[in-house]
Amino acid sequence: GIPGKMGARGAPGAAGNPGWTGQRGAMGFPGRRGINGFNGQPGRKGSRGETGLRGRMGPMGSQGLAGPKGDTGAMGMAGANAVVLTSAFSVALGTSDTSVGVPIAWQRIIYNGDGDFQASSGIFLCRISGVYRFTYIFQIYTMNAYVVFKVNGAIVWSTFQSFNSYYEVASASLIIGLNHGDKVWLEIKDDCHGVTKASTFIGHLISPCRIK
Repeated sequence: GIPGKMGARGAPGAAGNPGWTGQRGAMGFPGRRGINGFNGQPGRKGSRGETGLRGRMGPMGSQGLAGPKGDTGAMGMAGANAVVLTSAFSVALGTSDTSVGVPIAWQRIIYNGDGDFQASSGIFLCRISGVYRFTYIFQIYTMNAYVVFKVNGAIVWSTFQSFNSYYEVASASLIIGLNHGDKVWLEIKDDCHGVTKASTFIGHLISPCRIK
């Protein structure tokens, strides 16, 4: 006969039981490298940790290079058996009559304990090399005075004082270096010898040393 019409759709059937677990599939290909991420913000400063134990002393290092030479220290005190080197004199004129162009003769020896001043010649002969101080004071009367200070014949200093109807004074004080054997004296120049017997010449050693 002729097929009949399709009937109405039936209700869904009940759920079936779970199937068996399938086999593990093959490993896939590696994926492409991803883009680097941005640097993160610095973290907050942590709290200070506790002080660790003191480590062992390391080995001694090699000796360093020598440093520059230091300044000379102050002179120390003289020892109990130290020998103090001295040289000093003090002389004065005994007359107002002086010669020109030669060492002044000093008649009055006030002090010459070391014998370095030659009274016979008017010359100081250096016995100890070092730094010396010399001072001369001339009283001027009746005429002008021109006095020169010489070391080994060379003029180191000169003093001129004119006479103005009353007593005048001409003086100088020098600090110089001398070596053993050097000679020092005062001399009148150019016939200007208006000095009186109230004139003095003094010298003494300040510091013994070799003068270059």
